[in-house]
Amino acid sequence: MINQLNQESRRAYNEKIKQVFSGGVAEGWDTKGRLIKAGKDNIVYDKIKKCGHDGMSVLDIGCATGGLLLKIDQSIHNCRMTGIDISCEMIRQAQRKADFYAKEWKLINHDFLEYDFGDDRFDMIVLKFVLHHMADAEETLKKAIELLNEDGILMVYTPGGRHLQEVFGAAGDDLDILGRKDKKQLSDILLNCGAGQETVEFEICNFQIEIDTFDKFIEFLKRIGSYQKIVQYRNMSWNASFTNQIREKFEKAQYLTGEYILITLYKKR
Repeated sequence: MINQLNQESRRAYNEKIKQVFSGGVAEGWDTKGRLIKAGKDNIVYDKIKKCGHDGMSVLDIGCATGGLLLKIDQSIHNCRMTGIDISCEMIRQAQRKADFYAKEWKLINHDFLEYDFGDDRFDMIVLKFVLHHMADAEETLKKAIELLNEDGILMVYTPGGRHLQEVFGAAGDDLDILGRKDKKQLSDILLNCGAGQETVEFEICNFQIEIDTFDKFIEFLKRIGSYQKIVQYRNMSWNASFTNQIREKFEKAQYLTGEYILITLYKKR
């Protein structure tokens, strides 16, 4: 993962991200979970229900097709919902959801770091399965914290260092090919964002993933953008040697370890 980019480089990086998360990835986003035989990997929604309140303002960064926006809007009353995503196709699908369910969401097709929110501030901001794809994690979190109201809550759900370790090994440094971060790395990023005075909770979500075949595993990685991340979001396939290495490890594994880390930051007055 690239942590520090100048503006020109970041725009080029984001253009590649935009292309990856349009087309086939966007079309298969809502059905990607069907490729997994077993595995519960999402503790975010329960946390939102616990921490949320009626009438709150919510920003979903990297909102994709609006699935999380819909869940929140259907269970917490009178929320002001905003979603932002760099992919125009993701936003189009989110708008179709909003229209079908008669929801009045503000949906923004833009790069989060470059978008001017004006005077808008939010009671809750969520980044779910997004941070490891961002060009600059520190700047992303810094801006998100600045956009919180006093007593606002930031939730970040991102792959931990042991995610898919049977195939890719454990994450070892900031340039991990999947963008995985362990608790210490995430804590350091938050400190660099100036969040040292905020109350922060870390929750580890460990689970097992069972996928029947290697082809389905590769398809799953493509649908979540991880396959493309390994080749730095370029329009190219893995080389044969790397593919064979991953296949061999996949076929030896009885199951795959899933690990996500949920960060909940409570902004002080």
